[in-house]
Amino acid sequence: MKKIQNVLLIDDSKAENNRNKSLLESMALFETVTTYSNPNDALAFFKTNFDSSNLNTLPEIILLDVEMPEMDAFEFLYKYRKIDTIIRSKFKPLIIIVSNHLLKNDNMEKSKYYFPIGVNDQILKPIDKEDILSIVEDYLEK
Repeated sequence: MKKIQNVLLIDDSKAENNRNKSLLESMALFETVTTYSNPNDALAFFKTNFDSSNLNTLPEIILLDVEMPEMDAFEFLYKYRKIDTIIRSKFKPLIIIVSNHLLKNDNMEKSKYYFPIGVNDQILKPIDKEDILSIVEDYLEK
């Protein structure tokens, strides 16, 4: 299986980020795993650190906690997709929502935004290797 160069984890829990980063790094499938516990910090990084010369360092996979105090995963994705460099890159990462419950139309008001904003899949907390491998294998086959 092809190695994935860049993975981005955003979870307001530093402990969860550390656990997930260690899990992903142990899989030897991911080259670089970057974590943020504040989605605004991640957005600021993308706004100031990317131009046409380094678009190949954009994350291929983004794992997002659905519920965070600063902004939820949907608001983050909306803002991420509005960054000029991201728009110009036309690069579409694999986006995975990480949640304590699966998102369904009957239990989450915002789930109607789930696929239109580019979310590819979802997994339950705590994430495990089998869930990640299943999603990544499907993504790489496309």
